[in-house]
Amino acid sequence: MKKILIILILLLLGCKSMYINGDNIIENNSILFIKNDVSTSLLFTLDNKSTLVELENNDKIYTNEINKVDNLILLDNIITDIEYENRYVLDGSSIMVDGLKISKIDKLLFEFGDINFCVYDKNISINGDYSYCDYIYILNNEENVFIRLNDNMQALFYNEQIDFSNEFMEHLYTTWIDTYIISSSNITKLKIEKDDYLVTNI
Repeated sequence: MKKILIILILLLLGCKSMYINGDNIIENNSILFIKNDVSTSLLFTLDNKSTLVELENNDKIYTNEINKVDNLILLDNIITDIEYENRYVLDGSSIMVDGLKISKIDKLLFEFGDINFCVYDKNISINGDYSYCDYIYILNNEENVFIRLNDNMQALFYNEQIDFSNEFMEHLYTTWIDTYIISSSNITKLKIEKDDYLVTNI
C-alpha cells in the first residue's frame, strides 16, 4: 500500500511539469499568472496556441516554468531566454495573435471569444473605468487611484504587495467580486469555461 501511495504522489508531482514545461504547457482556454523577482507575465493558451505576454520586467524575462511558446508579446524590446515561434513588441494600439486581440491604448485589454481580460498598470492605465471587463488583474497601483468595477465581473486578481485605498475597498465589497492574490511563491491558473471559471494554484 505504501508503494502505491508513493507512486501516486510522484505522479501528482510529475503533473506539475506536464502543465508548464515543453509543448504541453497548460490546459486549453487557460491563463497562467507567472510572477517572480525579475518579471511578471501572463501565459494565454487558446485553441492550443500559447502566447506569453510580458507585463513587468527588470530588463529581462526570466521564467524557469516555461521553455517554449508559440507567441511572445513584449511591452519593451528586452532580452529573453524563452524559445518562441513568433515575437512581437506591443508599442501602441493593438495586435491580433492566434485569436487573442491585445490592445494598449488607455489600458491593457486582452479580448478572446466574448471575454474581456483587463490589466491595470499604473504606467499605462489612464482610464479608471474597468466596468466592461470580465476579469481584471491589478498589476500595480497608486494608493489613491479608484478603479470602477461592476457586479458582472467574474474575478479580480492582484499582486500580494498592493495596498488599496479605503474608497476602493468599500467599492470592491459592494460589488461582490471574487478576489485572488497573485504571489511569487506559486503560479495561479485561471481556467475559463463557457459560463464559469476555475482558479487553482500550481
